[in-house]
Amino acid sequence: MKRPDVLRRPVNVIFLAVLLCCGWFYAQGGWNQNARYDMIYSFVEPGTPDFLTFRIDHFLIDAAKTVNTGDWAVHNGHYYSNKAPGASLLGIPVYAALYWLEYPFHRGVIPPRLDMFNAWAINFFVSVLPVAVAAALLYLTLRRLNGGGRRAAFWALLFGLATPLWPYSTMMWGHPLAAAALVGALFHLVRNRKYDLFFCGFWCGAAVLTDYLALPAAAAFGLYLLLRSPKTVWKFIAGGIPMLLLFAAYHAWCFGAPFTPATMFNNPRFLEAGKAGGVLGSFSPLIALKLLFGSYRGLLAASPVLLAALPGFLCLQRRDRAAAWCAAGAFLAGVWINAGFNGWHGGLTTTARYLIPLVPCLVFLAAAWQPKSWISRLLLLSLTGLSLFNMLAIASATPMVAEEFRSPLYGTTWELFFQGAMRLFPLNGVRTYFLHPEVWKELHSMASFSLGTLLFGLKQPGSILLLGVLLFAVLWPLRPRRAELRTLLPQQCSKPEPLTLLVAGALLLYLLFPGDVPWSLAEVRIHQAALEADKVNQFYSAALPGVDPWSVRFRQLLLLFTANPAQAVLLQSLLFAAVILFSFRKIGMAAGFDWRYPAALLFASPAMRHLCRMPDGAGFRLPLLLFTAALVLPELLRSSGRRKVWWFLAGGVLIPLPALLTSPSGEWGGALPEGFRLLSGFGFAAEWLPEYRNTLALPAGVLVLAALAGFALAGVIILLRRRNFSRPAGLLLLTALWLAAILLAASLRFSIDTLLVFPALLLAWCGIESAGPAEKRLCLWTVGVQLAMTLILTLQIHANAGTRDGRYGPTLSCQQKVVQAILQQRDQVGLLELRDTTGRSPEPLQFLLRLAGEEKKIRVRPPEDPRRWVGELSFDSDDPASGWMRVVFAPEEEKTQP
Repeated sequence: MKRPDVLRRPVNVIFLAVLLCCGWFYAQGGWNQNARYDMIYSFVEPGTPDFLTFRIDHFLIDAAKTVNTGDWAVHNGHYYSNKAPGASLLGIPVYAALYWLEYPFHRGVIPPRLDMFNAWAINFFVSVLPVAVAAALLYLTLRRLNGGGRRAAFWALLFGLATPLWPYSTMMWGHPLAAAALVGALFHLVRNRKYDLFFCGFWCGAAVLTDYLALPAAAAFGLYLLLRSPKTVWKFIAGGIPMLLLFAAYHAWCFGAPFTPATMFNNPRFLEAGKAGGVLGSFSPLIALKLLFGSYRGLLAASPVLLAALPGFLCLQRRDRAAAWCAAGAFLAGVWINAGFNGWHGGLTTTARYLIPLVPCLVFLAAAWQPKSWISRLLLLSLTGLSLFNMLAIASATPMVAEEFRSPLYGTTWELFFQGAMRLFPLNGVRTYFLHPEVWKELHSMASFSLGTLLFGLKQPGSILLLGVLLFAVLWPLRPRRAELRTLLPQQCSKPEPLTLLVAGALLLYLLFPGDVPWSLAEVRIHQAALEADKVNQFYSAALPGVDPWSVRFRQLLLLFTANPAQAVLLQSLLFAAVILFSFRKIGMAAGFDWRYPAALLFASPAMRHLCRMPDGAGFRLPLLLFTAALVLPELLRSSGRRKVWWFLAGGVLIPLPALLTSPSGEWGGALPEGFRLLSGFGFAAEWLPEYRNTLALPAGVLVLAALAGFALAGVIILLRRRNFSRPAGLLLLTALWLAAILLAASLRFSIDTLLVFPALLLAWCGIESAGPAEKRLCLWTVGVQLAMTLILTLQIHANAGTRDGRYGPTLSCQQKVVQAILQQRDQVGLLELRDTTGRSPEPLQFLLRLAGEEKKIRVRPPEDPRRWVGELSFDSDDPASGWMRVVFAPEEEKTQP
């Protein structure tokens, strides 16, 4: 039988899909949820002193011990919820209807199971239903703005399913309701009929009543109307007056002042001296980065599809600059406030939940972006898939993760999801049922569930599979057409050129084996200083001897994503690779050059691979130099006349300036040939890794060095012969020589040997572009030889790792293997004593053990044997009865046959 047309309409399909997913999972929660439920119960249920008031006194059996909830505010001896009241005020009529409809069956004594059902019903009407309605309204809004029904449906579905609105609507939070109210305001603003501006103001007021942090978005609506239609602003203000009066009445009744928020009377455990209201301090840039990008609470890390808001902002700015800046400004203002809040992390949570009310601002911006190329479409689709998976994992596993977990989503939640677990922490449930074991044992399964588990007895994987089948059936009318799917693929696939394959191979080798980097005392101190600064949420400002402060600050940026040193090296490599490819491509497009030549030469160099992956961040200044060059050189190439001369002179100073400002002072040791030597890798094995002298490394380095110097010299000769300095090749050659002169002058004060690679590479690049086909083939062979040399050295380093048996050495990966072996032995015997007889400093191992959380169970003694160590790892127990285990790294003379 043919389905009714009503189920085929996109707006209804979107509503049903979001309603199904958000209503599929449910959890009653803890402090936050109980503080909201308690207020509803107190107002509705007769027979207590708190009836028809907002007090929650009789629910707090012991406020000091935070039984039932610790999210309370106290005023005049009475306890209240410390939340914005909007969600609870909406829940009061919902629960009142349920209570009096059920009254003939319970007569005021509500059975626990019925109480659990009522809590689910309240959350359904307060959180789930508003999000589904908001997704449908967003579809209508975007279709009116952008005209494309498919694109509007795509972003409306992502609003409900690929952002934290999905998992956080499964519990009684106020954030999803506030976000839904802002979408309602946007709908009325865009439709703009007779009374729509009144409703726009009304919903903005409702959003602020529900969540204080929705205030920047409400202000943005007013500012936009003031800029676009000043004569109609009064309608917006008039519409917000009812919510303003309700806001003032509630706070005056509970806290004695109409505009004093509940946080001013907060639980003392949440207050800090010296902050406004005990909670609001100064803005912290590091916290802002953590809220946006960090693995700890990052909103964009959990929902990366929202990164599309950046290109969307640029696109919307061309059509409606006021709308673009108001939406972006509202979100950034929310980030600013959240970054100054003492509880910025949100307590038990998986992402930056305080920013959830402002998610509509990002979706509104992102929907303005229409990707043109197949690569951008495929990237958007990939980010969408990751966001959907993350939200499914949070909704099904847990939105509540303790503060001490450094990676609550990609670590804890993913682990729970793949284990098929439902919740990490036992949830309190409503009221105090959890204090009665005989009752709670029966009700515990209802504290968190999915409909597949509750109705059909399915385990979590089966319940998710059933949800997927139902969602597929609901979304079938919106299935993409074949033509739309073909846009995700390249129009034509040609055979890759040898140069492209060399770039791909060099890039892969550049990213291979991230743990094969030196990990000595200097790297330990940098990483440790970054961790200590990260704990206080401030960028490093101390001045430890021998520690480069800019390296520590750069390491802090990597700590936003991971504290694992090997993962940090990989992340650093990926970041540098992206910067290098972007810079060469932009310079190449401006000059008409093939950007693949310098990229292949740089990635294939063993010395540059080593320097750009150093844990101390010594190589980050070269990508910084390339990035500034990518911003300046295209302007130089596009300019003409006297302006070209000014760009040439100023560019030589502007390009190296950021890298020089972040460089430590050092002895002079730079010269232009040093850049060619680093680029070719000549002497790399003998200088940096004397244990890995390779017979092929020296002749290969000589050949590559000669080829690069020959290309640079040929470019200079061709320039002098043609005497055409206005062409791109001539300009870049002169710029390279001008940069080399400035860097050589700066090298008298700064240690900048690595920066000299760029002018050397620029000279070689110009020579390659000026040469003929035969010389370009020679360049391909040069890259091939260099790549083979780097591959041999890489495999040799990975196989030997500083010793003959590869168990312990100067590289990070090997020391991590030793740490794992030590911890495995410790797990078998208990407390462990470590004696290192290698002659090396014990601090790297000690620090890695501390990162593993075992610093209290490890005792590290200084080296007791100065003899050369070859890597024999043995575990000997002096006294097995004592429970101690001694780890002895035996010297060569003590090594025995296995």
